[in-house]
Amino acid sequence: MKSFLTVLAVVLAGFTLTTHADDQTKVKPYALQKCFISGDEFDGDMGKPVTFTYKGQQIKLCCHDCEREFKANPDKFLKKYQEAVKKEAKASN
Repeated sequence: MKSFLTVLAVVLAGFTLTTHADDQTKVKPYALQKCFISGDEFDGDMGKPVTFTYKGQQIKLCCHDCEREFKANPDKFLKKYQEAVKKEAKASN
């Protein structure tokens, strides 16, 4: 029984690692040159930008205040980000 549980644990651990690695390749990179919440540039005035992934989208924010704002209503801000990307794409065409 111990052998079976050991093999099962190894198989499940491998599956978890593979799934996690697959998720990492599906992350869409951040497409703007500034923080879409505050509008501030990523020039270091606010320190190192805060970067994380939400629903497969890399999010990059200028500071922890914007991070708190995002995390208070993430779906609202994800939509705002997507709209900002579309607007920037239209402006560059």
